[in-house]
Amino acid sequence: MQISEIFYSIQGEGPKTGEKAVFIRLAGCNLRCKFCDAKYAYKGGELALNELIAKIKMYDCNNIIWTGGEPALQIKEIYKIIRKLKGYSHDIETNGTFFFLPRLFETIVISPKKQAINNNLTRKYKELNNVYFKFVVGNLKDYIFWKKFTGDLKIKKQKVYFMPEAKTRKILIEKSKWLISQAKKDGFNFSGRLQILKGFN
Repeated sequence: MQISEIFYSIQGEGPKTGEKAVFIRLAGCNLRCKFCDAKYAYKGGELALNELIAKIKMYDCNNIIWTGGEPALQIKEIYKIIRKLKGYSHDIETNGTFFFLPRLFETIVISPKKQAINNNLTRKYKELNNVYFKFVVGNLKDYIFWKKFTGDLKIKKQKVYFMPEAKTRKILIEKSKWLISQAKKDGFNFSGRLQILKGFN
């Protein structure tokens, strides 16, 4: 597999904020977002499946988060790992441009990007109980765009998280203030970014 990094930390975003996990950041992505905070994951190194499994077992944690880059580019290899690792739960963070077997994952967090919206895939995903949507919001215009998107596709509000676009603690706090207020007003969830707020990964 093409791997960018493997580390043990606390989930800082989305519906499982605060939970400990082994993060496996896969290399490669089919998109090039200007606001991406993991551009270093466009490239990575090769790691055999057995070597990856050995690294995972080094941590005293049975929750795995597959992230990227875009992890769905290596979904067949992920399936192999899941089937070999017994007693582990698996979450995946994806941009939603690929459809894959949802039953193998405890939670699927989809973060759609404006330049690659696929309404047909979104309609498939929104019907699944283990799927949540996380929208990165840089300004009010972004918020209005994604609010309309969720309304047009009839995505349940309890499945939606709005998260500030930010790379520094100062910007995160500034944007969080108005975004929390807006999300509460419209009945959506808010996602912070603990890794930025507290400075960990």
